[in-house]
Amino acid sequence: KTRLCALAVGLMNDTYERVGNETSAKDGHFGVTGWQAQHISFSGGSATISYVGKSGVKQKKTVTDAGLVSGLKKALEGKSGSDAVFEIEAGDVNAYLKPHGITAKDIRGLHANREVQTRLKAIRSKGGKLPDDPKERQQKLKDEFKQALDEAAEAVGHKATTLKGQYLVPGLERNYIERGGKVVDKLDKQYESRASGLSKGASVFLYHVGSHPALATVQPGDTFMLRPGPQGAEGPGVYFSEGAPRPTAAEGARLGPT
Repeated sequence: KTRLCALAVGLMNDTYERVGNETSAKDGHFGVTGWQAQHISFSGGSATISYVGKSGVKQKKTVTDAGLVSGLKKALEGKSGSDAVFEIEAGDVNAYLKPHGITAKDIRGLHANREVQTRLKAIRSKGGKLPDDPKERQQKLKDEFKQALDEAAEAVGHKATTLKGQYLVPGLERNYIERGGKVVDKLDKQYESRASGLSKGASVFLYHVGSHPALATVQPGDTFMLRPGPQGAEGPGVYFSEGAPRPTAAEGARLGPT
């Protein structure tokens, strides 16, 4: 199981594909752990995986890493047709990653953000001088960001709206526009411009919404939305608050529709 989990993680890192789940696989939408023998073919030192991914998007991934190709061949020994390549589930992969402090979705999210950043730099380098008019300048930068998002979504294998809503680090677009087309490389610095609006000397705290009682049964891979509540909690994961931390802050949020 450990070897299969390691192989799945390597393939997610190489192909940008999601880990997958049994429910989606039953609907004919496959992630890495749902891949079947019939999805994979070998040619020379490479492997090609052809399948239908999330949202019904057809995918075709080519793997050339010798270690991954060798691992796939071993995993497929004696298998054919609809036989599962991996006899593991998403929970097994996340348990394997837990000691490292990340989840399977983090791997895909990292690549999604890096793809956007790389494309933004390429687009801006060829975009020429920005307009002097503030409105025209802002619109051009917004158009460039949309182009980068669309290209990254195609590379990752997702719809642009899904990539932006579920994977993109908040603040990436805003920083690109506010900084006149400059890409902030460090993903943990994307909120910098937003935090700068706080009063001088103020402290900024990050609250994790995991303490919200309505989220007690949420499982990895589930989708949920937090609507603003009395405490101002908003968005998946964390939110900002100016002032002293309060242990029950997240309880002010209201769980919205999935």
